[in-house]
Amino acid sequence: MEKRNKILHTINVILMAIILAMGTVGVVGAEGSDPLDPTDGGADWDGDGLTNKEEQDAGTNMNNPDSDGDGLPDGWEVANGLNPTNGGDGNADPDGDGLTNTQEYQRGTNPNSADTDGDGRPDNTDPFPNDPNDGE
Repeated sequence: MEKRNKILHTINVILMAIILAMGTVGVVGAEGSDPLDPTDGGADWDGDGLTNKEEQDAGTNMNNPDSDGDGLPDGWEVANGLNPTNGGDGNADPDGDGLTNTQEYQRGTNPNSADTDGDGRPDNTDPFPNDPNDGE
C-alpha cells in the first residue's frame, strides 16, 4: 500500500507541475496567452494598439483596451509615454498647453507638444491643431 501511495503522490506532483506550467487551463492554446510559446503574443485581443505580449510586458489587461479606466486606450498611452496603469493621467497636461491628455486624445493632438502642428499657435487655441497651414 505504501508503494501505491508513493506512486500516486508522484503522479499528482507531475500533474500539478504540468498544470502550473500551462498557465490558465483552457486558454493556453489561444494566440497571445501561452507563456511557453515564444512565437505567441502577436494578437491584439482588445484592439488598443498593443499586442498581447506588449500588454503582458506593460502589466495591462489584454482583454480591456483601457486597463486603468481613464478614457485613454492603453496603446495610445504607451505610444505617448504615459502610464497605462495610472488612472489619473487622463487629467494631466504634460505639455502645458491647457489641454488634458483626454482632450489631446479626443482632438488627435500630441500630449507632449504644446503646438502639435508647429504653426506657432498652442493646441488649446488653434482651431486646426493638426494643420500647420491653418494656424489662424
